[in-house]
Amino acid sequence: MPEIGPFSRREFVATTGTAAVASLAGAVPRAGAAPAKARYAMVGTGHRGTSMWGAEVLAQHPDAVEFVGLCDINPLRLEAGRKLIGVTCPTFTDFDQMLTTAKPDTLAVTTTDSEHHKFIIKGLERGIRVITEKPMATRWSDGQAMVAACDGAGVKLFVVKQNRQNATIQLLKRALDQRRRCAEWRGRD
Repeated sequence: MPEIGPFSRREFVATTGTAAVASLAGAVPRAGAAPAKARYAMVGTGHRGTSMWGAEVLAQHPDAVEFVGLCDINPLRLEAGRKLIGVTCPTFTDFDQMLTTAKPDTLAVTTTDSEHHKFIIKGLERGIRVITEKPMATRWSDGQAMVAACDGAGVKLFVVKQNRQNATIQLLKRALDQRRRCAEWRGRD
């Protein structure tokens, strides 16, 4: 694992990911009031969900985040994920039921990449802030639908993408740093 300053890449990604959750989750308290915990739900309880977006979030922000629901289509993975994260919140195999019952204000989408858009759009349409990892979408039209859902609901979608070491990204960054004009790219489905 490459080192990034005093942190490994894995430590850096986990730390910045949980910081993103905390920034999305933070409710502004009234003067003199204790800050409200974010009502945090997650769909997808595989490795990435249970580690970085589950256990790490809980470990680093126990006073800011309250897990109100976990969802996965696989009941065995769902229960194993709940135990790995170390929460006692309700679990669901039906995503819509989780949103209706748990009433989260922040949703982490950690499903397979090709399924992100389905859960992200449903969350956004209900006015829930959503956080996910790259890729935001696997099809251009799905990405456009997510942006439209954000605009329509007036809520934020936060996409974490740690890709600083990619040669193409480094070239693009140098071009931007030098204020060189970059051609517009349009993807296709």
